[in-house]
Amino acid sequence: MRQAVGGVDHAMLVRGEDRHGHFEPMADPAFDLEPEKMAAIDAMLQAENEFFYKGAEEKAPNLGRR
Repeated sequence: MRQAVGGVDHAMLVRGEDRHGHFEPMADPAFDLEPEKMAAIDAMLQAENEFFYKGAEEKAPNLGRR
């Protein structure tokens, strides 16, 4: 499996290895809600949102605004 659209994607492998380097690895957290890993997830989600919603402001209907 590989990333088909967008830039970089992240994955935490369940088994095997990403021999082709299609994904940025996500390390296991040392404990639940580890601040460093939560910050990494926030950065990943921000990057995804920037890609998926690029141009949405220009295309959004002007509903509810009077």
